[in-house]
Amino acid sequence: MTHQDYSFEVDDSKRNFWLETSVYTDDAFDKDTTFWNERRPFTLKEIETSFIQEQDSIITYHESDEFKLKQDSIRNKFHWYTPLIGYGRSNSFKKQEWYVGGLLQQMNLFGVGGYRHKLPFSYQKEFENGKKFSVNPSIDYGFFNKDLKGSFGGSFTYNPMNFSKVFFEIGDVYDRIAGAQNIASAFFPTNMVRNQKVEIGFRREIINGLYGQLKLEYSDRRTIENIKYPAFYDTVFAVLPEPPVFERYKIFMPTLDLEYHFRQKYIVRKGQKIVLGSPYPAIFLKYKRGIPDILETTSNFDFVELRITDDVKLNTLGEAQWKFELGSFLFKKDLRVIENKFFRQSDRGFFSNPVNTLQLLDTTMNTSNSYLQLNTIHHFKGFFLNKIWLINRLGLEETIGGAALVIPDANFRQVEFYAGLERKITLWGGTFKVGLYAVTSDNNFDKANIKMKFGINVYNDFSGKWEY
Repeated sequence: MTHQDYSFEVDDSKRNFWLETSVYTDDAFDKDTTFWNERRPFTLKEIETSFIQEQDSIITYHESDEFKLKQDSIRNKFHWYTPLIGYGRSNSFKKQEWYVGGLLQQMNLFGVGGYRHKLPFSYQKEFENGKKFSVNPSIDYGFFNKDLKGSFGGSFTYNPMNFSKVFFEIGDVYDRIAGAQNIASAFFPTNMVRNQKVEIGFRREIINGLYGQLKLEYSDRRTIENIKYPAFYDTVFAVLPEPPVFERYKIFMPTLDLEYHFRQKYIVRKGQKIVLGSPYPAIFLKYKRGIPDILETTSNFDFVELRITDDVKLNTLGEAQWKFELGSFLFKKDLRVIENKFFRQSDRGFFSNPVNTLQLLDTTMNTSNSYLQLNTIHHFKGFFLNKIWLINRLGLEETIGGAALVIPDANFRQVEFYAGLERKITLWGGTFKVGLYAVTSDNNFDKANIKMKFGINVYNDFSGKWEY
């Protein structure tokens, strides 16, 4: 670089410096060595020239037809288990892909009214300018009662520089009262309500690191009536719970979500902003409002929730994840139980995602007031066990963590701690961690106890992250 015409009145303070790590002009990748040689004030060293050539060759290969064909062939490969988990086709040349859910998603043996079959499908197309759209139709058919349900949604990203996107969904579906159910409750089809809904929304990055989303939902909710079940249900379920009974109501609910990543770094390449991430915690703020007297709506309440999350890398000491939530219903002139805040009952013997759930909560809880929840987990990645002779050959990893839940209006407080051993395994082309955990909890109703749990943690090759 050469410098001239110095200006000393430039704001290069830490709050603005190096967030935009690099910017490429649209024609930067079309320039040859002659262009750069004419403009460089000095000759590069041989090692510098070699580095540039190696770097350019990698970029060129990643954008070559050969590389795209290989990537597509990997994603499109058909395995023996593909029909179970789903199948899709990706075309990097046309920048489009589609996906059909597998039999595990399609077959619902214990659905509302007996066996139901679903057909989830998604399609996404990206254009040369970075704009893209997607559609997500889904069909859900119950054979015993011959009732058809389903939904259709889609989105369009029209400005890739600030991730501006509009989206919608319309459908007539069966929704669970508490969105996050434990494994046992998932087999009870009666914990459902019928929901006819229309949703539209808009999302964009307001300033660097600050994202905003506004969603408008109009919904007609009613209890499930006149549904018959096959005779074998009386054998499978000793006592089939009755569906919740409530007066049919309509709700219009705007939801505002704000999300902020401190000092988010990024680059700009080919007209698109590519986020590199931030080493600081992320803050999320949600506000929901039920507005009455709009097309016969009756719900009248507002709700606010603050959430803070962080992934902390501690070098040789491993890494940790934690999440803090604090929420409250500020106003509730007409609030139905479906809109309450729910906390799922823990699974027996299964270690669920500890960043989102508690492990020894013996019943599903909900509140129409305030709550506080804290979850954390720390993976030492063998920091201690790898130093012990013979044990270090087992490939075991140590994990500790805990959780806390406080619901003041129910006079309920629970604290949990756990410690476990995990081991990585590779199966069917995927990477997993299987773990055995000792969990103890104490609350103001029961005495402390210890239980053993088994868990499976899945590695996401696309994001490069574990589920927890």
